[in-house]
Amino acid sequence: MSLQCFFEQQIKYSLDEEGQAPLGTKVSKKRVTALTGASITGKKLPILIVGKAKNPHSFRKHSFRCFKYASQKNAGVTSIIFNKYLEGLDEQMRAEGRHIAITFDNCTAHYILQEDFTNITFFSLPANTTAVMQPMDAGIINSIKTRYRYKLSLRKFKDAYAKVKICLTPYEANVLISKIWNETSCLLSISFSFMD
Repeated sequence: MSLQCFFEQQIKYSLDEEGQAPLGTKVSKKRVTALTGASITGKKLPILIVGKAKNPHSFRKHSFRCFKYASQKNAGVTSIIFNKYLEGLDEQMRAEGRHIAITFDNCTAHYILQEDFTNITFFSLPANTTAVMQPMDAGIINSIKTRYRYKLSLRKFKDAYAKVKICLTPYEANVLISKIWNETSCLLSISFSFMD
């Protein structure tokens, strides 16, 4: 499941002293898209982050990345990027001797280009059922976005208190998203109701 994140936007509310006129801010539209997935037992797939730049300047200083990265002109997931990710995942599952099933919605980016995945089985959800049936829509994506905005706002507050203005680089944003994804619990709470 992919989530879009405007990585420079923080929480939309602020505190002002009584009688002080609030100052307007320009809203940044810089974004990345993160491709995430998890099993029903809570085991998470590695995160793939898609940005606009092929080789962002902020990545050059860092040889190690705690996330996978791909580029696309709109910073969105395409079927080509999705299939490359699945090829790597299929290879990893083959090496581990595991077989998995992936459920995804009917987004155009989730189109499977090839049929030779040996260790992955795909299930596509019917149209207009994503919000009800897609596990990642059960609050996991919203939780990631909310915690990201909170941590970004906290950082901006600390910078303002220290009277330092530090811009968030795309690398730092991607590391923060990856860290939040690693901290996220994807264990779905399943309850059954029996009628007498």
